[in-house]
Amino acid sequence: MIITANRFYFLAVLLAICCPSLIAQTGISGVINQYSPVAAVDPAGSSVTVADPGLFAVGSQVLLIQMQGAVIEDENSAAFGDVVAYGGAGGYELGVVCKVDGNIISLENELANTDYDPAGGLQLITVPEYQDALVDAELTGQAWDGVSGGVLAFSVVDNLIVAAPVNMDGKGFRGGAFENNASNCNFLIQVNDYFYAAPLDGGGRKGESIAPYTVGREYGRGAQAAGGGGGNDHNSGGGGGANAGAGGAGGENISTAFLNCDGNFPGVGGKAPALTPNRFFMGSGGGAGDGNNLRGTSGGNGGGIVIILAEDLAIVGNQVTISANGSAAENSIGGDGGGGGGAGGSIFVSAATVNGVPVLSATGGDGGDVDNEDNNRCFGPGGGGGGGLIHTDFEGSLLVDGGGSGESLNSTNVGCSGANGAEPGEDGLVRNETIPVGDQPSACQSLPVSWRTIELYQHAKSNQLEWSVTDQVNNAYFTVERSADGADFLDLVRVPATAANDYTFTDFEPLSGHSFYRVRQRDFDGRATLSPTVSGYRTRSDIRLYPNMIRAGEPVKLELPEAVAEGAVSIDLIDQHGRSVWRKTVDAAQPVPPLETFDLPAGVYLVSLRSEQLVWTGRLVVQR
Repeated sequence: MIITANRFYFLAVLLAICCPSLIAQTGISGVINQYSPVAAVDPAGSSVTVADPGLFAVGSQVLLIQMQGAVIEDENSAAFGDVVAYGGAGGYELGVVCKVDGNIISLENELANTDYDPAGGLQLITVPEYQDALVDAELTGQAWDGVSGGVLAFSVVDNLIVAAPVNMDGKGFRGGAFENNASNCNFLIQVNDYFYAAPLDGGGRKGESIAPYTVGREYGRGAQAAGGGGGNDHNSGGGGGANAGAGGAGGENISTAFLNCDGNFPGVGGKAPALTPNRFFMGSGGGAGDGNNLRGTSGGNGGGIVIILAEDLAIVGNQVTISANGSAAENSIGGDGGGGGGAGGSIFVSAATVNGVPVLSATGGDGGDVDNEDNNRCFGPGGGGGGGLIHTDFEGSLLVDGGGSGESLNSTNVGCSGANGAEPGEDGLVRNETIPVGDQPSACQSLPVSWRTIELYQHAKSNQLEWSVTDQVNNAYFTVERSADGADFLDLVRVPATAANDYTFTDFEPLSGHSFYRVRQRDFDGRATLSPTVSGYRTRSDIRLYPNMIRAGEPVKLELPEAVAEGAVSIDLIDQHGRSVWRKTVDAAQPVPPLETFDLPAGVYLVSLRSEQLVWTGRLVVQR
């Protein structure tokens, strides 16, 4: 539901920029997820074996998702790239960690999907959970690197305010990389196969996709499932990648000279995969253009995946977007074919109420143009990437357009038709479905310690942490950990285990602003479990920002308290569109230089401070 009445929208804006201490938002930006490849799956035990178990804590939320693993038809025909079986490709679900035992992570509920395959790029991803959150600078995720990444996911129990872009553009499957083909083309021989073992054999590299490459068949015009095909020799364009919408075919190379080689077999557009409620895909990459003059271009990357779950969502500013767009292919300057555009990725955003008008965008990237430099040639441009998939339960500006085809430009060849047969990508889809979650409790084995409660009590000058456990077995001690941002924790104190079940610790030097606490229990044999995280907030009356209403060009002073007189402090001045217009890192022990306001247009700005001990947001009004 979208609340369109102005009074609700301006209330959200007012809370975001004027009174952060009232709703105690956690400022989030940059990369907040952590990713670990999965080496093995035990569906019966509702557990996975991961490469980096230190990323996961008992009680934390995680996303299990498989990026690849589809099996395709790989014979030399137009059927090349047709999906024969999806297996676990695209399978995903949310879960909660109930046990960490060595490299084995056990989940509270049985797996919703049972066909996961670690060989298909299966990964376990941390999903941070916040009480209230403010996106105060660009929020993104790790780009897909062939093993992990490609996903941004988090949840907010109450209020989420988005005042800066959420961006996973071009962080999905990778476009086919351009590789120069020292071609010895023969105008009497048609280069029309759907796959080749190398570019020298006759084609550009196919775009990466939900099906891994078949060894010896990575090049040529056939689509790599949803990945665009590479342009065939000679100098034809690559096909666009696909997701919910199919990719467009690349364009031909046309030549009027009798002995010149034509490129009549450009890359086939990526084939849109079958979409079901329990599958979620990144955008696939476009195919590379064919080239022998070092001027061809790679295919564009597909968009990544964004998953956001919140109770209340407020959008601040008209230019703030949540996006997973495919990347456009670069343009070629004469002599070679252009790459295909990457496909739009996938976005899942769920909120009970929405203030403002959200802009969700999972569009395909454009195919690469070719500049023929006024020669009597007409090289092949790239096809457009297909549109992506948006899952949401509210209305808004929902963009899933396919990317445009490239064009062959500045040719004296009368047969040059601009696109030369290159096609735009098809539009994607908008749906309203739910994320799979296992609904049956698993047989997660008993932990050495069962966490009953953990509570934080804030007093005038201290924070008191109390926790209660049962079933202590082989328990050596507890370590209390504290963090200013909920991500990077430092050890505070070690508390020996006793026969008692109730423990307490008092922090007599609590942080100003946000304080996050958790307790790590350690066995005598070295194994550990982690409690849930609790948090509190203390207002920062000792930070001075003055004056907070100025005319452009007037100096703005910022004074930090002695409590943060060590280390580096990052200062950002953020406009109403979520863009950082002034940024500086200072030594907290030195006076902070005045904020620069000379070129600022009138408006309301956020002043964001971050250090190891500090997370703070203030408000500045600029007039003209």
